[in-house]
Amino acid sequence: MATRPSPVSTQADPAAVRSFLIGTAIGFVVVGGFCVAAIVFAGGSLSGALAVGLMCGVIGGPGFGGMMGFVLHQDRTSRQQARDSAATSASPPLD
Repeated sequence: MATRPSPVSTQADPAAVRSFLIGTAIGFVVVGGFCVAAIVFAGGSLSGALAVGLMCGVIGGPGFGGMMGFVLHQDRTSRQQARDSAATSASPPLD
């Protein structure tokens, strides 16, 4: 009889989701604002620039900002885990 592997949790870490959402919001503003500014400075109309900026923000916000938010979260947690493991594996001083 074959044994079944233990089930793996598929729930995301709430802190990772939070970092992704914050990054998405920041990415929306940054990417959308950059597109609006570029079109206005190039001589385009403000209404057209806002429309293109909205589209760029919706597409680029989760793509750029969400990715960066999640990567920064992963970096922070991996550094914390490395610090914790180094602290627990430190050898006592020799007397």
